Amino acid sequence: MEQWEHLKFVVQRAGGARQFVIEPSVPDVQLPEASDYNVLKVLNDLGGLGWQLVAIDTANDTYWMKRRVPESDGVPHISFGV
Repeated sequence: MEQWEHLKFVVQRAGGARQFVIEPSVPDVQLPEASDYNVLKVLNDLGGLGWQLVAIDTANDTYWMKRRVPESDGVPHISFGV
């Protein structure tokens, strides 16, 4: 049976500043300075690592993604129930 791991990518706003947050973190992705252009860069970088975009909440700048878990990696994975 296929197993999937999930992540949530959020653009958080605090005052006039914005920052990117990935939950759970993905060590292979460097988060650039938060901007509209860089949202696409982060999504593209995640896509290059096998992540697929599942859903977008534009009102809250939230993106949910998933990728197939290799069957033999033996690592626990987090699911957001997407």
